[in-house]
Amino acid sequence: MTYFEYVLRLRGFALRMLDQKQQDLNKAIWAFELNAYDKNGKPLVKKATDLFDYEREVNQVLGNGQENERVSELEARKRAADKLQRILNERRNSNNGIREHHSKTESK
Repeated sequence: MTYFEYVLRLRGFALRMLDQKQQDLNKAIWAFELNAYDKNGKPLVKKATDLFDYEREVNQVLGNGQENERVSELEARKRAADKLQRILNERRNSNNGIREHHSKTESK
């Protein structure tokens, strides 16, 4: 291992330790918020998902739901483009047939 790689590993370790401290702080804050009550004695947070909805965040990162809409929109556009291309090809072929017929009748 070179000196440069060693320094990079030390920095990576230090950053990982900072991340761990941040996570510990977040856990402590969440524990406090989950057990907090208002003046009337009602809990401020009814469910843990009120603070952080893991499933929603995962779906947002992965694009579930929205991604399916985008894919279906792209597929619809592709089908429309294919249909338009077929129509254009048919018109070109029919126009070529008219031109050929027209050129044959003029040559006679």
